[in-house]
Amino acid sequence: VLDLPETRFHALLEQAGADLSNTNEQCNLGFFYDSSKRYDKALEWYMKGARQGSEVCENNIGISYRFGQGVEKNIDTALEWFTKSAEKGDAKAQYQAGNIHLGKGRYEEAFKWLTKSAAQGDTSAISNLAMCYELGKGVEKDIPEALKLYAKAAEKGHAKAKVN
Repeated sequence: VLDLPETRFHALLEQAGADLSNTNEQCNLGFFYDSSKRYDKALEWYMKGARQGSEVCENNIGISYRFGQGVEKNIDTALEWFTKSAEKGDAKAQYQAGNIHLGKGRYEEAFKWLTKSAAQGDTSAISNLAMCYELGKGVEKDIPEALKLYAKAAEKGHAKAKVN
């Protein structure tokens, strides 16, 4: 499919019923390009969706900047995009924002975002939140709460939590 000229490919998508002005379709097309390692095209479609307020596209732009896919790697720009998406309630973006804040030593901010993501069931956020309680990062140290959260994450299949 990627050997088709882009305009022809998009025309075929529209003939199949895709509405490329719809943010869900823009995110899906971005993900398609992402999966095909055409990161520049993925970012182009994520930006279209983000301009229309899609928190999923905003999160995906954050991932692009975090890992340098289609753009130069920039953690601060990634955090800006994750925060935009996180403020709209995207659990994945909340986890990413929390994780970046952890890495920067901004523990209270990390704890805030990890708590929001964990409340939506994100197992990585639950595990990292447990670590915050275990080490007293952004919250008072609370080993029983840490153990409870590690168990919850492990129950949900989080491999790292199973060893804690």
